[in-house]
Amino acid sequence: MENVKKYSLYALLLVTVAGFSAGLGVISVVVFQVYFGDVSELKKSTILARINEETTIYTLNEEQKLGSFFNESHRSYVPIDEIPTHMIRAMVASEDKNYYNHSGVDPIAISKAFWEGVSSGLRFRRGGSTITQQTVKNILDRREHTFKRKFKEMIRALQLERMYSKEQILEFYLNQFHVTANGKGIGIAAKYYFNKDVQDINLIEGAFIAGSVKAPSKYNPFIKYTKAKRDKALLEANRRKNYVLRRMYEQGWISEAELKDAWDQPVPFNRGKFRTREVALVSLVRGQLDKKEILDALGMDSIQELNHAGLRIYTTIDKKMQDVAQLAMRRNLSRLETILQGYRVEDPELFKPLRSLEVNQFYYAKVDKIVKGKDPKIFVDFGLPKGVVPSKSLIRTAKILNLPTYKGYKFHLDEILNTTKVGDIIFVEVMSYDKDTNQAVLEIKKRPSINGGLISVDKGEVRSVVAGFDNKGYNRAMFAARQPGSVFKSVVYFAALQLGWSVLDQLDNERRLFSIQGTYYFPRPDHKSPYKDVSLLWAGVKSENLATIYLTKNLLSKLNFDEFKTLLGSSGLLPEDDEAPRDYHYRVAKETGVQLDNSGIKEYLLGRTIEDMKPDLVFSGRLSLLRDLSKLWWGRGYLAELQNLYLIEPDEISNRERATRINLLKRNYERMGVLARSAREDWDRLGQEIQRIGPEGVFMDEALTTILSRFRVMSSSSRPTLGYVRELPGEEYVPTKPDEEITLQPPPGRSLNPLDVQAIWGGMDSLGGQSNIQLDDILLDAYLPLKYYEKIRAGVEDRYRLVMTQKDKYSLYQYFHHHDFKIAVGLKYLVDLGRAMGVYSRLEPVLSYGLGTNEVSVAEVAKVYQTFKSGKIYRFFEEGPQNQLNFVRRIEDRDGNVLWEAKKEEFQLVDPCYAAQMGEILRKVVTHGTGRRARGELYLDLSEVAGISAGQRKGKIRIPAYGKTGTTNDYTTAYFAGYVPYPSSARAALDPMEGANVIASYVGYDLNQTMQRGPFRISGAMGALPVWTDYAKGLLKVQEYGEYLDKFDLNLISRQVWPLKFHECTSGTKVDLPRGTIIRASNQGDSESFGFTNFAKDGETFMNEFARTRSINSYVQIAMKSDERGRSPRRMFQPFLKEDTEASEPKDVSGDPEYSDDGEMDEGDELELSPSPDDTDSGLGSSSIPQEARVTPTPAPAPLPRTSDKPANEEESDSEGRLEDDELW
Repeated sequence: MENVKKYSLYALLLVTVAGFSAGLGVISVVVFQVYFGDVSELKKSTILARINEETTIYTLNEEQKLGSFFNESHRSYVPIDEIPTHMIRAMVASEDKNYYNHSGVDPIAISKAFWEGVSSGLRFRRGGSTITQQTVKNILDRREHTFKRKFKEMIRALQLERMYSKEQILEFYLNQFHVTANGKGIGIAAKYYFNKDVQDINLIEGAFIAGSVKAPSKYNPFIKYTKAKRDKALLEANRRKNYVLRRMYEQGWISEAELKDAWDQPVPFNRGKFRTREVALVSLVRGQLDKKEILDALGMDSIQELNHAGLRIYTTIDKKMQDVAQLAMRRNLSRLETILQGYRVEDPELFKPLRSLEVNQFYYAKVDKIVKGKDPKIFVDFGLPKGVVPSKSLIRTAKILNLPTYKGYKFHLDEILNTTKVGDIIFVEVMSYDKDTNQAVLEIKKRPSINGGLISVDKGEVRSVVAGFDNKGYNRAMFAARQPGSVFKSVVYFAALQLGWSVLDQLDNERRLFSIQGTYYFPRPDHKSPYKDVSLLWAGVKSENLATIYLTKNLLSKLNFDEFKTLLGSSGLLPEDDEAPRDYHYRVAKETGVQLDNSGIKEYLLGRTIEDMKPDLVFSGRLSLLRDLSKLWWGRGYLAELQNLYLIEPDEISNRERATRINLLKRNYERMGVLARSAREDWDRLGQEIQRIGPEGVFMDEALTTILSRFRVMSSSSRPTLGYVRELPGEEYVPTKPDEEITLQPPPGRSLNPLDVQAIWGGMDSLGGQSNIQLDDILLDAYLPLKYYEKIRAGVEDRYRLVMTQKDKYSLYQYFHHHDFKIAVGLKYLVDLGRAMGVYSRLEPVLSYGLGTNEVSVAEVAKVYQTFKSGKIYRFFEEGPQNQLNFVRRIEDRDGNVLWEAKKEEFQLVDPCYAAQMGEILRKVVTHGTGRRARGELYLDLSEVAGISAGQRKGKIRIPAYGKTGTTNDYTTAYFAGYVPYPSSARAALDPMEGANVIASYVGYDLNQTMQRGPFRISGAMGALPVWTDYAKGLLKVQEYGEYLDKFDLNLISRQVWPLKFHECTSGTKVDLPRGTIIRASNQGDSESFGFTNFAKDGETFMNEFARTRSINSYVQIAMKSDERGRSPRRMFQPFLKEDTEASEPKDVSGDPEYSDDGEMDEGDELELSPSPDDTDSGLGSSSIPQEARVTPTPAPAPLPRTSDKPANEEESDSEGRLEDDELW
């Protein structure tokens, strides 16, 4: 035992000696390095160079510089003797209160950093704790977070303290901390935050600057784009200021009076202005680099370290494409300003003399001479350069001015020449410039107040992005969330294709009322259409609002029960394992906002019953009645909505629109039931009274006057019919203000007379013949025969009885037959699909989804249309949405070592066959629809292609394009999005799935004013499409389409269109586009020849985007199938895939919701079939026919309260899970 103690004592002594020796060794190394080590990195010239070193950003070709995170315009080195003492003390108090008491290293801070690093797995992430160490870190640019780095920093900090005074080190530090964007240092901070020189900074301002160093973006109100975020930044800024003031007071550097005086005063922000060349692109690159995974790879704690890191960042931006995009945006914004504001000269103070000009740049010029006559010109002076606006340019401007006025371009040409005076200032673009003679050829433009955004993407990589006319500051393409209008209709069509619809399916295109969960929606068309029904394809081509909303409501109508359950599973709405029925109903109600109730089931069955009657009505020639019945809705809550319609002010709604809505509202099933009973009672009463007092007598009886007024004689092409029209209790218009009145439509038809009464109830007409009008012939509400109402009522009840006998534990079959639930699931699918395609803005599940009522950015729209192209989405980063955009390909250090490189992952979100058919809709928008401007403008001019023979140089080759217009209801935003395929190999067809530039653009005022001049309004085709088209035209040259053209293919030259490669699942089928009917024809090719336009050369003329083309028959690439009945469109069902699911082929479906393999419900569908409950059971599942509708229609259901409280998970038997009338459980 004593030996053990002896050896233990020796061991302890040995460890102590070894530790002491090691410590002496470390101290020796430190002392040696501090006094004799290499200090070349710490020379003043090196330090100043490093402080001012740039991180440079390069374009796609890795040669052209795009910008940097630090440049001359943001360099402002300030000597220490020009910095106020309170500013220096504030920085020391905030960052290193012991600064004047250590030799560069704070032992306590080093200990904390060491132990934090050990406890986190030797990841030493605590920053330099002293000002000296932070200065060293910035100078040395060490990005690894290791103990070795900390040790080197400590050595260099001690060396720095030995070489320089405390004041000199502070000078280095105060000139290198990050402020904003690419600016750094105290000089920039003073100018940026307070618009002051450093010498003028007061105590409050100095305290804020010092406090902001740790997290400048957190306290900066200038970069916040919502009031809430700005207010929060201001609050945090004042808190941080006070923190620094308190530290200064604790150090004894300010008095208590100074502390109290400054404590309650807010930071007096006053943003200064810089002359900067930084474009919005630089900010985008910075924002993308500010990701943890990238900063970790770079070994950085924060994005501000990039400013002095000296890195090379290689981006995805194509410089040529970016220049083309910027010019297209600037020209078209100027064009729109001219259209909306007309012609007028500019403010004289805007003119500044110039020494030189650049082609395609915009300047203010002074008018020097005006020449009128047959060849008018305007000569201008820029200072040294001179210029001329030639007659062709003046005519082009005059034609633009004529677009909203229709006065003729000659009128506006005279207007320009007569209103412009010598000495006036005009805004021009330089079209050409001779540097030797300083002479320029110009085009008149307008400096726009309207703005816009454009982005171009190729497989997730951004090729160009434009933020507005100047492309500085706020990036509208990435961050401006605006309603996209009809551009989002394409999402509805894309979803429909995945849910069993065909592009040839017919959609109702007339006014109707849409009701869901107590809300009432009366959508309106934005143009007149000659078609009451249109194909899904034509709905996209002509951007039909009503047809699209009809499709949105009926997205799930092609799915049978099995397919419906599959969709529920994909949407997370199937029952979970061991989930109690009550909990399941609650969860589903929370997610969809819909409660399972009897009325909702019957409302769905009403539509199915009317659909079953369709063959009989068509065969009997009652198409008008069929159309009326198709608009019949259930009627819950209609009385309250009717009164709301009465209350709308006359200046908010026209008499015609009010009457239309009232008519649609009253055409409901519950109301027809009340009218049916009332009509029977009145018919019987009149019959009895006529027998008693005769036809003349009933007109003398005042008690019968009201009843007689309800029967109306309706004119008919064959013979008169008898209508029954009455105002039900609760439908009366009651004025709420004195002298208030609205114009209501009079009842249809004419009143009865004694002869009518004799003919109908007396059995003889005026000529002694029978009237043949029976009770069942009466037209309820002047359109619905009573006998057809009875058929509908019986059909609904029979179907309801059948549905309720098929019972399963979770009532899935009842959900399948629930009106609002099926709509809600369809809307949820649209939202989920939008999310999957990369939309991270909030999407509301509303019926107007396809009209673009949700606010999204141009970048998000581009990601959506990129998915349409091939069905693929792309991921570059671990965090963020599934579908991402990337700006940065690679980052290298100054020695060329790769520090980080983007790794693109692609995922097939949607089967390519869906994308191929979606592409056909977008292609026909351009050839036959609202995007026809692109059809005429987008072509390859053979006169500009090398190697073309002389006889062919006048030819043109049209480049196929795909896209969709979008316009908001109030014309505040105009959109166009689509894609243009580019050639990837010589003499090959264009393959849009493999190679295409996806382009999205919008125009609109930043404050959302309406883009309107008189009756002329800017739509997507007039506003955004020209930007899109001009950019696409520029790409034909940038991407050298002519080099890939097969110049010896005479067939291609004669057809005048570059051939396309179509997906193997589709085949060319000739179709009547509006009706969706297949035309049996032997000729191959479209029967319409397309003309070419060149607005940039010839001037612009008005184009009606909704005008019919000369031919509406065209070949369309459609997925088809063949069977014994011939060829027909192929219907497929497959919800979009999740990243954790295996890819599979879409399932062919029938499109009949009641179809199954054996024609009936299959027990394999997991339904527990049970016998009909006893007739006395009035709950949901009862086989008895519920009592007929009451005289007072049922009210609308109360909205489901959105609450997070979940009911207890109780054990329930199947019988306990039965649903009661209009209840969730």
